Parts: sequence; C-alpha cells; structure tokens
Amino acid sequence: MAEKLSFSIIGDITLELRQLLNEFEQIRHVEIDVIHMAWENAWAQLLTYALQGKGPDISHVGSTWVSSLVTMNSVREFSQREVDTLGGAQVFTAPAWQSATLQGDPRVWAIPWSSFTFLVHYRRDHLETAKIDAQEAFDTPEAILETIRKLRESGFHSPIVLPSGKPYLDRVHLASSWVWGAGGNFLNEDGRQVLLTSADTRQGLRSFFELYRLMSPDDFGLSYEETLDRFRKGEISVVLADCGFPAVLAQESPELVAITGVHPLPGVPFVSGDNLVIWQATRQYPAREHLALELVSFLVSRSAQSRFCQSMEQFPVRHDALDGLRCENEQLVPVLRETFETGRAHKSVQLWTRFEQQLGQAFDEITANVISENNLPVDSILEIHLSQLQHRFSLLIG
Repeated sequence: MAEKLSFSIIGDITLELRQLLNEFEQIRHVEIDVIHMAWENAWAQLLTYALQGKGPDISHVGSTWVSSLVTMNSVREFSQREVDTLGGAQVFTAPAWQSATLQGDPRVWAIPWSSFTFLVHYRRDHLETAKIDAQEAFDTPEAILETIRKLRESGFHSPIVLPSGKPYLDRVHLASSWVWGAGGNFLNEDGRQVLLTSADTRQGLRSFFELYRLMSPDDFGLSYEETLDRFRKGEISVVLADCGFPAVLAQESPELVAITGVHPLPGVPFVSGDNLVIWQATRQYPAREHLALELVSFLVSRSAQSRFCQSMEQFPVRHDALDGLRCENEQLVPVLRETFETGRAHKSVQLWTRFEQQLGQAFDEITANVISENNLPVDSILEIHLSQLQHRFSLLIG
C-alpha cells in the first residue's frame, strides 16, 4: 500500500506543477493528497493547523508568514545537512533565502519555492508622445512622480491608475519599494523598534501616496483586476502589476506586448514569494517525514524550478534556474533577473504577519483619505494614521 502525503497549496495548481507531483508519486510510490486553499482565507486555515497541531505534512505558505508559524512552534526545522542536500543557501537568491530564517537566528525553518514581485508596466507610445526617456522614467520615486506629471501635461487622462477605495493586500508591498528607496523602513533590523514616523519612512510613503493625487477622479475606487483591465484596453499609461502580467498580456492581448515596457519598481524593488514548510506533527511519522523532505528537495531542484517556472506564473528562487529563464518578451527576462537578484524582502521578524495586516488596514484608510480629502496635505494624513500605529505597535513589541 502506497504511503500518503498531504500537501496544502494556495491558489490554482499549474499544469507544470501537477505533472511534477505525478512524477514524484510514480518514482517514490506515494500518493499525494493536494489540499487547495484560496489566498483570501489561507492564513486563517494555516493558523488553525498551527493551533491544533494537526494538518498537512507540507504546506505552501507566503514567505512573510514563516516567522509567525515559527513563533507558534508549529513547523519543523531543516538541519544543515538537509540544506546542504539542496545545494546549500548559496544556490538561492538572497531575497528568497532571507525568508528561510528568522532575523538573528541561523536556523532554517522554510525552503524558498518561488519568487514574486511587482513591475512597472507602461505604454511605450504614451511615453514617446510625452517625450519621456523610458530608461530613466521609473528609476526613483521622484522620477516616477515627474513621469506621471509629464504624462498628465501631455493630455493623457489616466496617466496611472492604482487600486483605491477598497481593501488591497499588496499596497504595503508596493509602498515598501518607495520607503526603502528613501532610506526608510517599517521596522529596524531586529524588529524591536517601529520606524513608521521616521523622516525617511515618511518621505517614502509621501512619494507613494502622492501618486493617488495624480490620478483622475474617474479612476477612483477600482480594484486591482479592474486597473489591469483598463490597461489592456489602452486607457492607462502606467500600471503597477505583478510579474506574471506580461504572460497574461501575451496570451490575451498579444498586440499590446510590443508596445508595453516593463521596469523594476522605483527605489528598492520589493521581492517576496512562497515557501515550503514541513509541520512539526509530521515528525511523529518518520516514513512520511522522510518523503516530505524528498518532495521539498524535488520541488526546489534546478530541473523542477526550470520546468514549472517556464509557465511565467511562478518564478525561480535558484540562481541557476533564473539564468535559464526564457519568455517571449525578451525585455522581461533581464528585468526579472535584476529584480530577483538585487531586490529586497521584508525582514523575517516576530509579529510581522500581525504588523503587516494592521499596516495594510491603515494604508487602505490612508488611500481613502488621500482621495477624498484632497484639500489636506498627504503629510497630515500620514501623521494621523502612522502616529497611532507607531504607538500601538511600540507598546506591543515592548
């Protein structure tokens, strides 16, 4: 009778990943029970597993969630020998590996699986009309503000459209690039000091939220998917979209590919991704634990990374797989390589998941205020919201 493994996966399973799992099942004579989760409720389900001490053997988790799971003593540590079997930390890109450990703790709690980022997507023809040099248009937070102003002055009604007026989970991640580019941060290196009201952090956030003041009022209240749809229709000059969007464009609107440029986020590009963890409870079953380790090793091997990442829906965490990345949009590959190799991830510190959630709620409220209270300076709006959150979290972390 074949051994069984349970593996929880967030989001849709790609054809390439399904094929890889099928191959592993045949090679190791194991049956993999895939548990599907939606991103909207995945954290709540993982939290239930952690609190109850039972659930899948392996889970796909957001990289920023690992620190919270470790704090609850719910995931298994990977030994140095096991890490060496994977090729060692050096085979992984720096932003990806950063999420495998906790700040100040060398122990490895998760294995990076895929990388993720956002990119600036822009209409080349719109920039040419406005006589804007695309090579320098998005390098810094100041440059992108000037680019949007020039597009408006050139008559483009919707120079940039961002999700607004509704909850948007990734707003914190986008804003991070602006904050880091200004020399700021949300927390200090060890996660024991909140830096929301520091001058550099405020400067970065001011530059980010000022983008909303350059939007047309007709574009307020759109969801993320609605902004992408507007870009597909040619109604928007610039949009901040995830790194898989070019592949979607190539399939749905191939005529747009030739006139769509991509650029890393201004400042210091935000890089995140997904990790694989093995739950503590699996250690009670040595045979399953061994198979779980083998499956993790198989999924992060160069061969597997190269295969499932060619769908352009998931992107490699290994240097060697990233070097072999290919896609129809030749401009995209060097931009992705640069971003994933040199970008930055959030520090893996305790309470980050809780902090990120509350920061996201505050950013939703700031966005709504920036749009509705356009007579107030962005700085004043930031002061009201950030000082409250600064005080609340300073008390929480002591």
